Amino acid sequence: MEHKINKLFAAAAVIFFLFALFLCSFGLRTGMVYAKTEGKPEEAVDAFFKALTEEPHGNPYQYLADCSGLGLDGDLSDRAGQLLAEAVRQSIRYTPLGPCREKHWHAEQTIELSYFNTRKMQEDLKRCVQEKVKTAAKNRDPREVYDEAYNYKESFIEEIYLSSLQQVLKDPELYTETDELTISLEYRENSGWQILADEALIQALNGKLL
Repeated sequence: MEHKINKLFAAAAVIFFLFALFLCSFGLRTGMVYAKTEGKPEEAVDAFFKALTEEPHGNPYQYLADCSGLGLDGDLSDRAGQLLAEAVRQSIRYTPLGPCREKHWHAEQTIELSYFNTRKMQEDLKRCVQEKVKTAAKNRDPREVYDEAYNYKESFIEEIYLSSLQQVLKDPELYTETDELTISLEYRENSGWQILADEALIQALNGKLL
């Protein structure tokens, strides 16, 4: 991030620069000098999960370093996408396992994380869709099911898929799994403690959609 120095603070900037040189020199002689951090890293972890799962207008990304999305913020204008995203969010539960390990500007927090695994429901969803298509094709007016080329109408497929998804999501615990993960955090001067989201955490939080 670029910082513009106002002319009114030019003198103060010079003093700060000289002080920084002193710290670097002092650090070379005695070891690294670390600025004091504010807040606790475990508080950032807790705030992140609350913003993600409990707050209707929360912004969990303010607690993530260099990450602006979890794969659940794309085009969710269709009802099926909204249902799936909501199921993933509602399934997330985390429990800290032991104290947070903090060292200077870095910290680690091991957690137990429960989440909705969308991959586990794929076979059940596919089977449900096939059964509903078969039943509907047998019992409904063919004009509601097929187009002029005798292919399934797009509106029919969307209707069946949504109905099947709603049925499968009635038992979300069948597709929920729990993993033990270690969350890494880094303290940043302008943002406080930030979570360094690795692939394992992102995959769990987006329900392994990606």
